Amino acid sequence: MSNNQSLKLVAGIFNVEDATDILCHLLDKKINFHLCRNLTNFEHHGTECAYSNHRIEELKAARAELMKTLQTAKLTGKNLQVNSEILLSLTDAPITSPAMADAKLQTANN
Repeated sequence: MSNNQSLKLVAGIFNVEDATDILCHLLDKKINFHLCRNLTNFEHHGTECAYSNHRIEELKAARAELMKTLQTAKLTGKNLQVNSEILLSLTDAPITSPAMADAKLQTANN
């Protein structure tokens, strides 16, 4: 792998039903990831992960916006062009652990 890599996750034109299946599944998986992280954090430390809670709210808001767009497409008889790309870069930077993310989020909220 070179230092930078681009992966096409989704690319194409989809009817409303297929776009709903693909995009809602992706968002639901990300929400579930953070719910699981919260459960694990609670089991190990007795607290939820503030960063994961924040991301869950962001992802739920994105899902609500997506549903509006999908409804508009359905009502107007339109298809949806969807392009999603993942950009990867090798780095020596430290990982963003939940604890570090929690501290950054709390600092930003104060």
